[in-house]
Amino acid sequence: MISARTRAVKDIGLAIAELFAEEGANVILTAGCKDLLDDKAAEIKAKGSTAMGLVADSSDPEALARVFEEAIKVYGQVENGAFL
Repeated sequence: MISARTRAVKDIGLAIAELFAEEGANVILTAGCKDLLDDKAAEIKAKGSTAMGLVADSSDPEALARVFEEAIKVYGQVENGAFL
């Protein structure tokens, strides 16, 4: 399963991403800060899951399209997403 989450470096976005990761999903985190994305993706990976962080503004449809393009390139598909 591939799961994409926006605003995924804190609060509910991060909690959802972590739950999906615990259930075996490949998680794609998006937010505006590369350093925080890298830190949160590393935390998820340290628990044995797969995660990648992509800088994207969730209010920008073109940025979200790029997230999905990258996810499809890396994982082959995206099965669900949450845009918070």
